[in-house]
Amino acid sequence: MARRGGVRFDFPDEHQASLAFSLLQELGYEPKRRGREVEIRLDGNDLVSAIEIAAAHGGELAGAGTGAEDSLEAAYGLDEIPIPAHRVPHRVEPEQPEA
Repeated sequence: MARRGGVRFDFPDEHQASLAFSLLQELGYEPKRRGREVEIRLDGNDLVSAIEIAAAHGGELAGAGTGAEDSLEAAYGLDEIPIPAHRVPHRVEPEQPEA
């Protein structure tokens, strides 16, 4: 089970766990590693990025500690993803060559 407010990932081998651990550590997640398991706290860290890093190294979400369930449920919620607005001109007039 993951520690309070944390999530745990299982990896297919120790090498992949080590690679994910190093990247998560470099990004400030303060991970803990035990063999093929890597665990992170959610204290202000971006859960979506952590999930993507783990998945890129073959990891799978294996558990969540007390208090992490709400963060997990909201991680990929569509109401939480900001979509930037874009302005598209209605019509662009082609430039006329000078005569």
